[in-house]
Order: sequence, then structure tokens, then C-alpha cells
Amino acid sequence: MLHTRETELDSNAETAPALLMTWYEDANYGGDSASIYGDYGPCDSAGYRLQLYAYQWSDDLSSASGTWACDRARFHSSIDGSARAFNLPVPYLGDHLNDAVSFIEVWNDPGIA
Repeated sequence: MLHTRETELDSNAETAPALLMTWYEDANYGGDSASIYGDYGPCDSAGYRLQLYAYQWSDDLSSASGTWACDRARFHSSIDGSARAFNLPVPYLGDHLNDAVSFIEVWNDPGIA
């Protein structure tokens, strides 16, 4: 059977890692960055839980962007465990969360246009 390139890409789309977020070292999306991928497709309402210690970013995160599917995130403080949710992108996490995030929950919020 003859396959076109488009068909081959479509058949692999479900197994390819999906971009969830991009993390930035500095406010306003500056400094070093890291693109974070999920193995189970793009965000849905259940989303993903991301441990920053595993990525060695818990002391470096200041701003973040999402994707069309990952448009909401809750950032948890490594200082006191408190959390704050943002629509993505967020240019600055605020003084309390800046360089002090232990984990992030990121998901798709159908209420965000």
C-alpha cells in the first residue's frame, strides 16, 4: 500500500510527545528556557502534573507559556506549599513563586477562549 507523507505523519500523531509548556528563567519569557513535553497527548481537562525537581527547574522558573491545549496552570510553592493558578501565558509568577516552584498542574480549560 502506498502512503503519502501526510498519512504517515497522521498515523504517528497519537504517539508523538505533545508540547505542554515552555518554562523561562526570567520574567517576560527571558533567559534560558525549556520546552516540556507530555507522553500522553496534549492537555485535556485532567492535564498533567509536572515535578520541577525532576527537571532541575524548581529554583529557576519565573515565567511560562502554554499551548492551545494547555492554557491553564496551577503553580505550587516550594516554600510553603501554597498554590496560585494562572491563564497561560504568564509573564511573571509573582514574588512568592519566582524561583520557588515545586510542581505544576497544567490542563485545558474549555472556559478560556
